[in-house]
Amino acid sequence: MNDDKPLDLSAEFSRFVAGPSGSPWHKQDQTVLGVASFLSPSVKLFGEYIHTDGYAPLNFISGGNLDENDSRLERFG
Repeated sequence: MNDDKPLDLSAEFSRFVAGPSGSPWHKQDQTVLGVASFLSPSVKLFGEYIHTDGYAPLNFISGGNLDENDSRLERFG
């Protein structure tokens, strides 16, 4: 690598607890590793490696389950 083009490294870990212990959606761990460098003043090259362990349903990420009668889902057909 050229010395006047620094390499930026990043790392992140998160743990999301979504449900009771023992449930299929108890938790989700995520690790992200990144690398970036400017090839020129207007061109940035970057890449990320993402590893996810566990399962969290989308409805838990966005606020949990609604009551069956309070759902905003409409079915047609």
